[in-house]
This record gives sequence, structure tokens and C-alpha cells, in this order.
Amino acid sequence: MAKRKKLRKRAEEEEQSGKEKLSEKENETFLGMLDSTVVGLQYHHGKVAAGEVVYLEREPENTHDSRAVRVDTQDFHPLGYLPRRDAAWLAPLLDWGLILGDARIPENAVITDQKAPLEIRIFASSKGTELLQLRSPCTTPEEGVRNLLFHAWQMGQSWEDPRVIREVGAKLGSLVDRSALPESVLYLRLFEGLEKRAEEFGKKHLKEAFCQLTLEEPSRWENYTVFWFASSEEPSASDEERPLLLEEALREGSAEVSEISSEGSVPELRVRNRGSRPLLLLEGELLQGGKQHRVLRVTLIVAPGEEHIIPVCCVERGRWHHGGGAFEAASFAPPSIRRQSNLSADRGEASRAQGKVWEEVESLLSSREVDSSTDSLLEGYRSEKASFDAFQKNLLPPPKALGCLVFREKEILGMDVLDSPEAFNALWLRLGEGYFLALRRELSEESPDMPDRRDAEEVQRKIGEALEKLRKDEEYPFRYLFEDTLLQGHGVLYGNRLRHLAVFPRE
Repeated sequence: MAKRKKLRKRAEEEEQSGKEKLSEKENETFLGMLDSTVVGLQYHHGKVAAGEVVYLEREPENTHDSRAVRVDTQDFHPLGYLPRRDAAWLAPLLDWGLILGDARIPENAVITDQKAPLEIRIFASSKGTELLQLRSPCTTPEEGVRNLLFHAWQMGQSWEDPRVIREVGAKLGSLVDRSALPESVLYLRLFEGLEKRAEEFGKKHLKEAFCQLTLEEPSRWENYTVFWFASSEEPSASDEERPLLLEEALREGSAEVSEISSEGSVPELRVRNRGSRPLLLLEGELLQGGKQHRVLRVTLIVAPGEEHIIPVCCVERGRWHHGGGAFEAASFAPPSIRRQSNLSADRGEASRAQGKVWEEVESLLSSREVDSSTDSLLEGYRSEKASFDAFQKNLLPPPKALGCLVFREKEILGMDVLDSPEAFNALWLRLGEGYFLALRRELSEESPDMPDRRDAEEVQRKIGEALEKLRKDEEYPFRYLFEDTLLQGHGVLYGNRLRHLAVFPRE
């Protein structure tokens, strides 16, 4: 009975203070999200489900740990406790009235009989404005570390790459030990939480950019139909802010692509950006030269002054010797080869992807009756020069186009979207060659069944559904992957703008 009275009294107090809490909310500042855990579920009778809100309660009278933070269900039944490593620094901040915490069990949580994952939203109270300021004067080493971590958290809020946040956070962790101030641990945990926030922002920006694409009138030639994409949003970036395409950078000498060493490595090349603008390397670009011709497996951004090892597949099986200096940007691979080379960005998958690419190259050369002594994909392009000219003449993009959705009859070949009409128009002649060089399909005497706008809109709708399954590429920055039963692809964001979106039908 006493238990019920206590709970009823607590519920009444909550109701009475409701208006006060609402007014306090206006003076609270959201700081960020923390991932934690509720432990010790086996010792309590509280029940909780994924997605439910829970309450954090200080328990200073706890005989085992005076900094204990209890987690209660919505019915005020004890569920468990925060781990000691979290309670140790959260408890003082709560006791001093500097922060407030809202908590819930994540939507996709896996709850066991011993623990459950927990998301905590941290707010600075009206008393906690000092948490948003540097401590001055700085008179102790602990205060110095506190200010350094505060600076790192503030700077990290503008960072886009979750991988960088994760790696920097691991290094910052070495600054925090048992002598660290509670605020220092707070800033470190908030910084670590930026990784998840950056990933969610990236997904959000990518989906928003796709929703802003509008279908323009199609162009047709023989059994090909190209629907052009424009953007409903006016471009905000100037040409100087746009990343430089690889072909442009190689032509002006601000970039170089080479073998990684004199011995070389089939699945890897080296790229150097000597220019003052970021360099955009696009998945599917064919690179001619070196010990053998290659195709880029992923879309990458290389910052000014940086050097990277980039993943590639070979598209010239029968040669492994220098054919002439550094690499040049050639054409684009056909969708079937791009799909196979882009099966996965994991380096462990390189061998499997390479085998699939060689099969596609062999099939394509055979279908076009091309005899190549080195099984070079580029020989297939040289054999189709006259057809390319007709293809390009009849399928020129309109000035505002920044992307394409390509059909052969009613078969989807693929989709590519760039960050601006200038970039897309500069790329289309090479990109279009890849779409044209899909496996040959002879024209029938009957009129082919061609797609109309409803078909393109249906593909657009299915891509939108597939984008709900976006996941961050853990190895390559700014890159998000997606796939469902019908489609697969990737999107790359940089400067909070979509730089490349590529979609292919799955086999």
C-alpha cells in the first residue's frame, strides 16, 4: 500500500509541476544525443518495449553507488540502472542542475532479460549556460582539457564525415581519465554522438536532393529513351565551389592518377590532387594507361593537397606492362560492368568483383565481334565510333539537365545525377557512351515498346523507396549505399550537396 501511495504522490507532483516544466523548456538548450544502456533488468520487474520513453532518476541514497542513476518505465516502475561509467559523470551534472536528460528505448532496440539500449537527449538547463562557454581563466590542467574538448565538440558540429568524427573521437578519448571534470566527459560523449548525427544528416540531405529532382521531356533515338532530370531548387554553389571533374583536373595538370608502385596492384591506383579545389572521381570512369586499363569502383572526393589509394577493377585482362605514363580519363563503363564492379566497396570483395567484371567485358566484346589481343574494353568503344556520334547527336541533354534515366526499350539501364547542369553536360558525352555500349540488342522489325512518362515516374517512385534503406559506407567518406529487391546504387554528399547519385537494376 505504501508503494502505491508513493507512486500516486509522485504522479500528482508531476502533474502539478507540468506547467513549470513547459516554461523551463523555453530556457533549455539541446546539446546532443548520447547512446547508453540500461543494465540490471533481471533484478527489476519493469517492462519496456522498443520506442518507449523512460525516465532518469538520481538515487544518491543507493548504498552500492552514491552516483547511481536509475531508469524508470513510463509507469514509474524501476527498469534498471545506467552503467557506472555513464552515471559517474552524469550524476554530478544532474545534481548541480546544469543538465536535463530525456531518454527512450530506440525504435529498433534488441532488448534482452539483462539489458536494453538507451538514447539520451541532453539539454543544458537555464543554470547550465556555463556549459556553452569556455572556462576563463584556465587555472588547472583539468580545466585546460575541459576547454580543449569544448572546442572539439563545437568544431565537430560542422563536420560531415562520420568516419573522421569517429577517428578523432578515439584520439580525444586519451585526454579523459579519472581526474577529468564531468563536463569534459560530457563534451567527449557529445562529440562521439556527432558521428550518428552526421550520418543521419547525410541520409536526410541525400533523400531531400532526390525529392527535388523533376522529370523533363525525354529524348529518343532508335530503341533508347533518356529522361532528363532537372532540380526544382536553384543551384547555390558557384563554379569555383564545385568539385573539379577528373577529366578537367587531368587536362589542367592539377591531378595525377598512377600505379601505386613500380610493381603495381591490379585492384588499386594512386590519385594526387595538387589543385586548390576538391577533386571528384566518379564510379564507372574508365582510366586508360598504366600497366592495364581500369574502372573506378566508387565515387570519391579528394580534398586539395591530398593523396589517396583508390579501388579499381581491371578492364584489360591480357596486359600487365606500361603502355604509356600516367592514366588518362577515357569513357565510362557500361551499366552492367559498373553494377558488377560496384557490388561492394569492401576490399575483401575486390577479387569477386574483378571476376564478374572480366566476364562482362568478355561478353560485351563477343557480342560486338571485337577481336582484342588484350581483352580490352576500350577496343569495344573504338569499334563503335560512328554509332556513338549518332547517339550523341540525337540524345543531347537540355541546358538545365543535371541527370539522366536511361531506358533501352522498356528495360532500365541506369540513372546518374550530378551536382550541377555544368558538371552533367561536361560529363554526358563520356557517360552516354557507357550507356550506349550495353550488350547489343538488335532492333526488331516491329516498332519497339517504348517507355512513357508514367514508366519513368514509377522508376522514380521505386528509387525513392530504395533510398529509405540508405546505409553509410564505413570505408569511404561521404558515401551512402542502398539496395532492395529491384535496385541498387549509391549517393555521395560533400559540402551538404549531392555530388553523385547512381542507380542500377539488380540482376
